[in-house]
Amino acid sequence: MAFWGGPRGLYTSEGDVATLNLNGRTPSVSLDPNPALVQQIVHYGHGVGVGAGGTPRSGTAISWRPDHFMFFGAISPGDSGSGANTLTGDALGDNREAAGIITHLWIDPLMRQGLGIMGGTRATQVQATLANGQILPYPAPVPALP
Repeated sequence: MAFWGGPRGLYTSEGDVATLNLNGRTPSVSLDPNPALVQQIVHYGHGVGVGAGGTPRSGTAISWRPDHFMFFGAISPGDSGSGANTLTGDALGDNREAAGIITHLWIDPLMRQGLGIMGGTRATQVQATLANGQILPYPAPVPALP
């Protein structure tokens, strides 16, 4: 993936970062204790206006379902089809694991800053083996000084 590097592996955690319950008289919010769900999602968009020609972007994960994921961040029409990686992965050292493919954009017309909610198909739904997308280790290795 341009700029970000990767993917390196497959992100498999599932759950919602937070759940809102509006049933009954007292609304409640519950948080999932799995710290791996709180992820930055990185992608490289070619959207109109915000990123024409390709721009690295980041968003914050909202939900990880078995077949789709959702996140909030900078988007614009034209970003659909972009690959998305997690920033920190399932476990320590699992940086830039494949999250999936951005397939749905929702941009509130009142949000003129180019922010919105994105959804995508999870990489876990791909029926083929995902290749390790690293051409060079990232960050690029620096030769040792004499």
